[in-house]
Amino acid sequence: MPTTLRLVDSQLAADIEVIREANLAKKKPNSKGHEIQQQKVRAELAPRREPYWREIESGMHVGFYKSESDPVGSWRGRYRKTKARKKVKSEKTKTLYVSLPSTSELSYSQAVGQVKEWVARLRSGGDQTEILSGKRQEELTVWENCMAYRESRKAHKTANAFNDLEKRFNTLLLKGRDPIAKMRMVDVTREDLTALRDRFYSNKASDCPNTTMREAARKPATVNRYMTVLRAAFRFYFPTALTKALTEGFAALPEDTVHTHVSEKRLTDADKEQLIAHAGYLTDFIRTLFLTGARPIELRRLRVCDVRPNAIYLSHRKGDMKKTGLKTREFPLNNPELREIINRNCEGKKPEEPIFTTSTGLAWCESGTYFSAKFAVVAKRAGLPNVKAYDARHTVISKLVDGEILPLVQIANLMGTSLEYISNNYYSPTDDKLTAGLSAL
Repeated sequence: MPTTLRLVDSQLAADIEVIREANLAKKKPNSKGHEIQQQKVRAELAPRREPYWREIESGMHVGFYKSESDPVGSWRGRYRKTKARKKVKSEKTKTLYVSLPSTSELSYSQAVGQVKEWVARLRSGGDQTEILSGKRQEELTVWENCMAYRESRKAHKTANAFNDLEKRFNTLLLKGRDPIAKMRMVDVTREDLTALRDRFYSNKASDCPNTTMREAARKPATVNRYMTVLRAAFRFYFPTALTKALTEGFAALPEDTVHTHVSEKRLTDADKEQLIAHAGYLTDFIRTLFLTGARPIELRRLRVCDVRPNAIYLSHRKGDMKKTGLKTREFPLNNPELREIINRNCEGKKPEEPIFTTSTGLAWCESGTYFSAKFAVVAKRAGLPNVKAYDARHTVISKLVDGEILPLVQIANLMGTSLEYISNNYYSPTDDKLTAGLSAL
C-alpha cells in the first residue's frame, strides 16, 4: 500500500476515534438510565460529580461513580422512599444513598444484589447505619457512626468536600482516640458532648503537619463549626430527631462580637525596622512583604518556577480572582534589594520548590494559622503585639497612594486589587496628609 494511503488511513482512524469518544461523552441515557452493565463501557466513562445512575425498579437505582481522585470507579445505591403525610393528599419523598463496600471489585449484578438487599432492610424498618458500618445499631460507637455518615455523604459530595468532612472528624475525635469516640451511640449523654466541646476548645492544635505547639485555644467559631458536623452525624443515627438532652449538648459557644486584633494598618518606618530586626529566619520574608505589598499567602505559595528575569508571578486567592478576573499577577523586579533577596533564596533549589520556607526548610501550610503564630512571636519581640503580617500590605498601598507617582488604576493592578477595595480597606492617610488636605480647603 502506498505511503500516502497509509497516512490517510491512520489519520482517518484517529479522527473516527475522536468522534467516537465525543459521542460517548455526549451520549444520553435511555429510559432506564446509563448503560453501565458492561465493564468495558464503565471504563470509558468520563469522571464527573454525579454517578451514572441506572434504574433497577421504581424508586431504586444503582450507580457507578468516577472522579479524578477515583478513576477506577465505585458503585452507589439510591432509594427514593415515599411516605404519605398525615391529613395531606400529597406525598413526601426522602432520597437515601449508600456507597457499597469493595465497590471496584463488584460486577453489575453483584452491585444490583447489594442495593436490593440494602433497600429490603430499609423497607423492613432497618437503619442504613447497620449496613454502612456492618454492626447492629445498638452496638455502634460514635466513631463508627461518624465513618458511616461519611460514607453516606460520599455519593453526592465533591472529592474536596468529602475529604474535608473526613479531616474534621479526624481532628475533632483524634482519629477515634478521643474517649467519646469509643462510646456507644446509645450511651452518649449531654455531659459527654459538653466535655468533648470543652476539650476541643482548649486543646493545642495538631492538624497542621508543621505545627509542634500552639499556645492559644481554638476560636469559638471554629469549635462550633466542628460540632455542627458531629451533630449531623448524630442526626444520621437518630433520623427522626435528637433527644432534648443531646440537642443541649451541641449548644454553640458564644462567639466574640468584637475583634480581638486591633490592626495598626499603616506602619511607620520605625515599626518596619523593629520587625525586621527581630524577624530571625523570617527576615527575607518580611522584607519582601514591605518591598512588594504582597499578601502573605502569595509569598508562601511562591515557587522558583514563578520567577522570571524581570518579574515574579504571585498567585491570587479564589476571592481575589472574582475581583480581578486573574489567576496570577506579575510584579516587576525593578528594585535591586528585592531582586537580590529572590535570587539568593532561589539558589540551589528545584523549579517546584518554595522560595520562602519554614525554619526547618519545609513549605508553608496552605492555611495561614501556622505562619500567623510564627509572625505573632516576631511582632511580640518587636514590641508590636497587635501588628499582623497583612499590615505590611496596607502600609505599601498607602505609601503608593500618598506618593502620587502612579495612577490609582495602575496601583490597583500592581497590587492585585480594586479601586473600591483600596478606598474602603487599604488606604490609611497620615495625620500630616489629612492636615495638609484640610488646610487647602
